[in-house]
Amino acid sequence: MMRLLISLIFGLFLLSSQVYSQNALWVLNPQQTWYWKQGTIEEATLSIRPAGTYMEMGLYLTISSKGQYFSGNPQLESLLYFTLPDGSQVLDSWLWVGNDIVQGKILDKWTASNIYEGIVNRRRDPSILKKTGENSYELRVYPMKSNEKRKVKITYLVPANWANGKASVPLPIEILQSSKSIPALTTLVWTEEGWSDPRIPEVDEAFTQEFDYQFGNYHKMIVKPDQIVEGQLNFRMKAPMTNGYFLTTTKDQSGEGVYQLAVNFGQYLESDTYKKVAVLVDYSPLNTTISRELIFNTLQNYLLDNFTEKDSFNLFYSRFETEQYSDKWSPINMEELDEAFEALKDPFITLYNNLPGLISRGTSFVEEQNGGQIVLFSNGDNFGAFGDANGLLNDIKIMNETNIPFLIADIQNTNHSQNRIGEHWYSGQEYFYINLSRSSGGVYERLWNSSLDALYGSVFGALAGSITAFDLYSSTADGFCYGRFNQSKSESFHLDDSFVQTGKFIGEAPFFLYLTGMYQNEPFNRLIQIDEDDIWMGDTLTNKAWYGNHIMELENQPANNELVSQALIESLDNRILSIYTSFLCLEPSDTVAICTSCSD
Repeated sequence: MMRLLISLIFGLFLLSSQVYSQNALWVLNPQQTWYWKQGTIEEATLSIRPAGTYMEMGLYLTISSKGQYFSGNPQLESLLYFTLPDGSQVLDSWLWVGNDIVQGKILDKWTASNIYEGIVNRRRDPSILKKTGENSYELRVYPMKSNEKRKVKITYLVPANWANGKASVPLPIEILQSSKSIPALTTLVWTEEGWSDPRIPEVDEAFTQEFDYQFGNYHKMIVKPDQIVEGQLNFRMKAPMTNGYFLTTTKDQSGEGVYQLAVNFGQYLESDTYKKVAVLVDYSPLNTTISRELIFNTLQNYLLDNFTEKDSFNLFYSRFETEQYSDKWSPINMEELDEAFEALKDPFITLYNNLPGLISRGTSFVEEQNGGQIVLFSNGDNFGAFGDANGLLNDIKIMNETNIPFLIADIQNTNHSQNRIGEHWYSGQEYFYINLSRSSGGVYERLWNSSLDALYGSVFGALAGSITAFDLYSSTADGFCYGRFNQSKSESFHLDDSFVQTGKFIGEAPFFLYLTGMYQNEPFNRLIQIDEDDIWMGDTLTNKAWYGNHIMELENQPANNELVSQALIESLDNRILSIYTSFLCLEPSDTVAICTSCSD
């Protein structure tokens, strides 16, 4: 019977309809499925809580058909197609039915779909949440009259990006952008011991501290609709790292444990030299959909958050003539950065794409100061053609006598010109950027589908160089570690980034970490001992994160009945959504499903 069920589920999965990879919100009459209209998210709240090397996100959405007309005032169905960041794990689904909160029951996809469709045909109250692809999901809620609202909550884990002692995750802005009108996002942060300084670096505002009699202290910020329209927002907190590492563990009664680990290799390799960076800004509003305020606020905040006063900078930007902040290196602190960026953020100052003059001035300054590196931010496209690009590259080569590295951030995300050079097509000035970065030993990164914060991290992170051929072997004093999942799939990472790993272990503290790799063309190896006093206590989410990784590993292998059966069982046992399961919420009269412990 089980084998037959698995075969049916697998067949249903293969024959399922289109896998949605975009974010969209629709409302429709199930009796007229050809007539879809865009839905509205009237209210949105996001709760955030640190969960080891992850963040637990609780997204509350109030959905309606506001502004749309359906004749006859039928019972409507709302459909939300959405994506989550790589490695995310959906843990729960709630549906409000009147004043009651119904918590989703996790079922195999075949059973859940049949129950849902049967209830829709009988016109009663369900919601169903499915995983339709590697990072894509589908939520259906029924019914909803044209003058009604439905409230839902989706709980998920997101693997945090750890760098410079901070953990950050992207906010679910694309989901809110699927709404007919963009709502504000009320963001609530529940901090724990060791975690501090919550921020949204792209927003020039601070969280306020609040108090709730049931839940205690928390932080709050309301992200405005106009800030959401631009998108690419991230949440960041200072993480409780000790001597460059963070380790949290939990153990069951059998003695088997799960750990989550973040290690900053740079803590053990960093030299005594400090960074000197000339920031070159070649900006015009014509080739970007992102406001200059967001671009420069994020840039200034990144420098402040990730550099020290022992590091130094200078700022150059394109106008009719190139402007520069100072005739010498300046320390990176709030006062200097505020003064340097004041002109760039002034909406009445005119900025141009003037790449040759900008590069000439910046290169001359670094040469005169006897060393430093150049970070170029540009959204120009005047040097995209083969002849123009090569002419400028030749001039730079002659001028750049000491071969200063160029680290380039391409912030153009619209109005790309296309240039065919040889057998390849290049967008905007891509050909120029690639060759300038390669010839000078720098790096080139594009904004395109990345966030500003991630783009800045990739470019500035390269200032200290990259670690390659790295490996991390972990063990305990009287046991061993196994079942490891590495968060990063890259073959290299920057010195400021952290290596993040989830695994299982047998034994007791201390933990031993053996780090090996190549840095600046030299091999290294380091042994780190983590004593019990430096290990943070995990919880049930620590276990869920490991099983979520294991389920995703099974999903990515060629499917057969044995793998499907294993993924299905682990998904059901651990309440982690998979491509073979669904969360189904039913009305209270259908099942004893009211969640008395679900506090909003």
